[in-house]
Amino acid sequence: MTEGLRSGTNLASALTLLSAWSHTHPTCIDRHQPLLIKTLTRLTKEHLAAPAAGGESTLKMLMEVLQLLKARISHLGDQRRWFLSAVVQLVEKSSSTKLCHFLLSMMRVWILKEPEPFPTLKEKAGILVKMLCFEHRDLPLSRAFMDLILGIYKDSALARTELTARLEPAFLLGCCHADASLRREFIDLFDASLTRSMSARLLYLLGTQGWECIAQRYWLHQILDLLLAAIDTSDPLVGEPCDGDNLFAQMMKSGTTQPFVNALRTLQYLDANAADALWQTLFPAIWRTTQKRYQTDLNHALIGCVTHEYMLRQAPARPNVVQSLLGGALACSPTLEIPPYVLRYLGKTFQAWYVSMEQLQDQLFSLRSDDAVRESTQDALAEAYAELSEADYFYGLWRRRCMFPETNAALAYEQSGKFAEAQVLYEAAQVKGRTSGVPLTESEYNVWDDHWVLSALELQQWDILSDLAKLENNQDLALECAWRLSDWTAERESLERSLESLQVMSTPRRKVFEAYLALLKSQAAPDKPSDFGRICDEAIQLTLYKWFTLPVHVSQAHVPLLQIFQQFVELQEVSTVFASLAHTNATNLNHRSAELKTLMQTWRERLPNLWDDINAWSDLVAWRQHVFSSVNKAYLPLVSLIQRNEGPGSSTNSYAYRGYHETAWIINRFAHVARKHGLEDVCISSLTKIYLLPNIEIQEAFLKLREQARCHYHNPHELTQGLNVINNTNLMFFAAAQKAEFFSLKGMFLNKLGMGDEANQAFATAIQMDLNLPKSWTEWGRYNDSLFRDKPAAMHFAANAISCYLQAAGLYKNAKARKILVRVLWLLDCDDAQGTLWQACDNYNGETPIWYWITFIPQLIQLLSHRQSKFARKLLMQIAKSFPQSLYYYLRTSKEDFALMKRNSLLLAQRALRAQGKEPESQASQPGLAKDEAKPKDTDEKDSTKDPSRYPADYVEEILNILKTAFPLLALTMENMAEQLQQRFKPSNDEDIYRLTNALLNDALQQYIHRAPLTSDNGQLPQTSQMNVKLFAENLPPGPLKAAFEGDFVTSKPNLHEYVARLRRWRDRYEESLDKRPRLQHLEHCSHYLVEFQHQKFDEVEIPGQYLKLQDNNSNFVRINRFLPEYGLLRSNGMCNRRITILSNKGSLHSFAVQLPSARYCRREERIFQLLRLLNTVLERKIQTRKRGLIFNVPTAVPISPQLRLLTYEESFISLQDVYERHCKQAGIGKDDPIVAWVEKMRSTWDGGSHRRTNVDFANLRMELLEEISVKMISDKILTNFITKTMASPSDLWIMRKQFTLQMAAAMFLTYILFISARYPGRIHLCRSSGAVIMSDMVPTFSPQAPHFKSPDPTPFRLSPNIQHFIGPIGIEGLVTSSFMALGTALTSSEHGLEDYLGIFIHDEVRFWFSGMQQHAKNLEPTIDLVKQNVLEIVKRARLMSCRFGQDKVRDLPYCVCLTICTDANHPNEPSRFRPYQLCKPSEQACPSGMYQKNCALLTT
Repeated sequence: MTEGLRSGTNLASALTLLSAWSHTHPTCIDRHQPLLIKTLTRLTKEHLAAPAAGGESTLKMLMEVLQLLKARISHLGDQRRWFLSAVVQLVEKSSSTKLCHFLLSMMRVWILKEPEPFPTLKEKAGILVKMLCFEHRDLPLSRAFMDLILGIYKDSALARTELTARLEPAFLLGCCHADASLRREFIDLFDASLTRSMSARLLYLLGTQGWECIAQRYWLHQILDLLLAAIDTSDPLVGEPCDGDNLFAQMMKSGTTQPFVNALRTLQYLDANAADALWQTLFPAIWRTTQKRYQTDLNHALIGCVTHEYMLRQAPARPNVVQSLLGGALACSPTLEIPPYVLRYLGKTFQAWYVSMEQLQDQLFSLRSDDAVRESTQDALAEAYAELSEADYFYGLWRRRCMFPETNAALAYEQSGKFAEAQVLYEAAQVKGRTSGVPLTESEYNVWDDHWVLSALELQQWDILSDLAKLENNQDLALECAWRLSDWTAERESLERSLESLQVMSTPRRKVFEAYLALLKSQAAPDKPSDFGRICDEAIQLTLYKWFTLPVHVSQAHVPLLQIFQQFVELQEVSTVFASLAHTNATNLNHRSAELKTLMQTWRERLPNLWDDINAWSDLVAWRQHVFSSVNKAYLPLVSLIQRNEGPGSSTNSYAYRGYHETAWIINRFAHVARKHGLEDVCISSLTKIYLLPNIEIQEAFLKLREQARCHYHNPHELTQGLNVINNTNLMFFAAAQKAEFFSLKGMFLNKLGMGDEANQAFATAIQMDLNLPKSWTEWGRYNDSLFRDKPAAMHFAANAISCYLQAAGLYKNAKARKILVRVLWLLDCDDAQGTLWQACDNYNGETPIWYWITFIPQLIQLLSHRQSKFARKLLMQIAKSFPQSLYYYLRTSKEDFALMKRNSLLLAQRALRAQGKEPESQASQPGLAKDEAKPKDTDEKDSTKDPSRYPADYVEEILNILKTAFPLLALTMENMAEQLQQRFKPSNDEDIYRLTNALLNDALQQYIHRAPLTSDNGQLPQTSQMNVKLFAENLPPGPLKAAFEGDFVTSKPNLHEYVARLRRWRDRYEESLDKRPRLQHLEHCSHYLVEFQHQKFDEVEIPGQYLKLQDNNSNFVRINRFLPEYGLLRSNGMCNRRITILSNKGSLHSFAVQLPSARYCRREERIFQLLRLLNTVLERKIQTRKRGLIFNVPTAVPISPQLRLLTYEESFISLQDVYERHCKQAGIGKDDPIVAWVEKMRSTWDGGSHRRTNVDFANLRMELLEEISVKMISDKILTNFITKTMASPSDLWIMRKQFTLQMAAAMFLTYILFISARYPGRIHLCRSSGAVIMSDMVPTFSPQAPHFKSPDPTPFRLSPNIQHFIGPIGIEGLVTSSFMALGTALTSSEHGLEDYLGIFIHDEVRFWFSGMQQHAKNLEPTIDLVKQNVLEIVKRARLMSCRFGQDKVRDLPYCVCLTICTDANHPNEPSRFRPYQLCKPSEQACPSGMYQKNCALLTT
């Protein structure tokens, strides 16, 4: 046996023999200890070195040796060290599960079953700590190890020993174990060791407990489990006894919250997102219940927790612990105070961008005194805005905090894209900062430096920036300048050295330069291995990581990374181009050039967006010019060979200049973009580079000259210079269309210079050059239009303009035709009595753009009642034959209107015939007869341009019959659907009573408020109100309802106060009754036809409203597949409607509110919607509006009949009035209580009869009362709280707020320029899913005395305290004001652009004013001058919002931005406050607070 142990021969037999002997004589092992230790060491090495070769026998012998030595561990002496060393090696490195289980059982025996002095606790703890690696091996092994750890912690004898202290990481791993039952045992042990106080427990878990060993896990699971374990679950499940004897009721009576809490503790482990949501709810609740003196400790504990170094392991996780902790802190009130630099670091490192920005914003506006903290917070917030490319927020923040007015003005210029002016002001600010005594912060000085460079970058001042880079040793800037200015092939080595000095921190941009240099190096030495592929792979991975660190929602910050990805795609493509160039010669040049042309064509189509940053374009141009230069170097040496072989006229000769052709094309494109960005100097300087190219195509020469001329055209001081460019151009080589465009440009310049005859001749020449160039026809038409604008009596100019416009519209065949057709319709409105302009339309024989006339169907139908009826009839017939579904609903609606007009007209004609003895002139004063209506044949019908025997209704009937004849099944299907909507969706009696009750109440509240300060008021109900109530009562059906109503309002003779109180009670009763109905109803109970529509229809019907979207064709229009089987009930703003949802054939859902009865002015509103859609086409083309996503959000409104229309209205829409009413319900107050309280306080306080009282006293009193009510009843956080609770995450909240701000800015802009008044909360609707804002009742307001626009509102638009609080001061200064400027500039940048769109719509509005006048004025037709006056008022307001009046004075700009906003936006310590009611006149007391203004509609609606 001894020999076997010593030599290793027959080792298994020796071990077996020794093992048998040790059973009876354990001490026999001691004499063989050295040999056993040597055997153990040898077997351990063999097992770890080759576990697969003979592993089973070795493993068996190894375990025998371990078993023998384990039994005598206390007697090993110095040999114990070698034994334990072997055990540790086996624990760490052995892959044998069997051996690991043996070692675990050995440890269990040593620790729990046979406690001996050896191994010591320290040695046991060391081995167990090494066994932590078992967690990642086998699940049973891990479970066995955790069972051992659990047994150790359950053993009271081992409590608070070194063993349990060192095994804390293992214990925490047990708390994270995948086995739920095992994990529960660990958590229960942990729970038993903690205090039962929730706040104290949380303080320990965040502030004292270390989580480093599980730092890579989402360990909030464990914290949540432990916090939920502290909840007292003995409380009953229901607060009140549950009635009923059934089993469920008995269970509810005896049930407690324990099963639910236990289930929650288990379920939250299944999903980190669920745990995150639970934490967002639980932590604020604990914070609220924590005593104030302990909140500071909890605050510090949270800060310490999130700043631990081991937290960095959480950075890749989504969600991670830091995001959850910050999200929970954000929802707390009072807010936690976290240092700004900590928030900045956490937001950037852990992708908690939006939650950190929200926290910083809240802290910024809650600070009151600490200037150092304020500066730090502002710096952190500005850095976050810059990182996420939230430019408008960045400018808004700095414009509020800057100390120098030059900084404010420069930032305003920069924000609106005027970089040259901004650069001048930054230089002026630097001079002033060095010389003046004004306090200067380092941050503001850095803004001057950084943004001067930014302006220089935008202005493409690369020479200046190159000098600056050398002066400041800024290698990054030097590389950017070299990218645009240097030849990288020639200067490759110096550029490589510059790049090597920047390798400390790689960026995607530096990787682009490195990859291109590697590509050039491989081209110069093709026989050497290239690093190009490796560099590209590293760069793509780096860029992907940068993308990963940005927010999940794609934002403007992601755009540069997308451009980097495109850069690497093109680098890969260029690598193949360089390989092709290396093998190009004179014989295969034709083939190689054709391959290159295919790639270049792809590059031409792969460009940035027009509204992208100009530097993105500059970078692309510079990059491609480097490539084209390489192409030229390869191709040009072959030119002489080609000319020698094929002659100078060979087509292959032109292929050799491919690089120059592509260079000219990209330069022209860049110049065009620069001009669109308003950078005329950049455009001109870029175009001059084309002169340096030895060979360019004729088309590129033409584009170059055209861009150059257009640059001069937009500068009034360079008109002569631009004309010289055209005059000095040799047109010999240009095509006819290009020559025609040159002559059109010449005519435009001559017209601007006042040379009318020469301009006319130039336009005529252009048309002679090319009859089919729509641009020439358009410009000639505008020329004649401008002459007619100057001389309104010269109808031949208007006729010429119409002829040119119609020719252009027929040739364009795209959306440009719509702007021309708008002008045609306006000129037709200016027609004289002889019908000169109508004749011009009738004489046109060219192609008619029927599709684009669809946009103006409402105007064409209206023309049927005027002199131009034949022209309109002709167009409508063509539309009916080509696109019947675009016309049918309009014809159906107008048919009823015109039929009523025809009946009235015939009735008047019969009366006139009976009264033949009277003077004919008396017919003009017949009631109900207006010029808009069809008149008797002996009056308006005798117009020579109109068929005297036909009425508008006859035209409509004729067109409708043609449509039905051409498409009988389609017309039948659409009619059946419309009839079902009209008959089956009528409001119920309760809904009608509720609507009329609201109308009565609104009228009563209006009077109640108006009479509040009148001390002589007797409080009696006005006679008009009494009449309305009696009329209401008479129309009620007989029964208890009528008796109760008459008892409350008719027989009892209530005073005004009682009248208001009773109406409120009736309204609330009906609201409660209506709200009890299920929100979703079965459609089959309402209309079986609509439920079975897919089976009942005879033809395919398109989803209504698609023709309103201004698309270029209907090929992608979706058709109705079926109606969803449920429809929704809507109650909002005193009205009840239904919402139907249609499923299209492509699977999309389309929701419509069925407005029945529709609003009184719905046709007017639809015309305004029509106007806004046309204006949106302008906004989409302008840089400043497009990059902000600024458009007017216009719902789709489809009239089905005079009293019915469909309006797009998604389920997520909610009005601000509904938000307010929800708040009132939660607060337990009536929604009219603030108004009533204001009136009562006013009556009890105001003594209007006193001679000492003045208007100032009245205004001050009213303001005091309003402030008191606002503080006590109407918080300015109602909207903020509602939307915050609605949003799922801070990122959703941020995106929602930004979109809401932009949409509200557009709505406020419209409110102001279009004189839209009464923007009550019920008329502003918010989409909770996207932030979109739509306004209802969007119609301009007229002065009651004259047909001029005039808004009675005391404020220009609605910016109430609640809207202000939600948008925030930075949003108001940064987004709202810049949006105003961008919208105003976009709409007024062209000379008559806005006027051209407004004409026909304002004409309709003014005509409406005349139709609403007294009978003696109804026959009057609005004059063109009157319409123009109103149009000019709107244009004037739009220009005011664009700040064009103050741009000549540099420092006036930032103050012009806020001309219509009453806010101290420049004061850094004052939040922006603007309360519309503060500016109300005493008579305008209907709006005591911005959130509870009510629409006091009259009963007569």
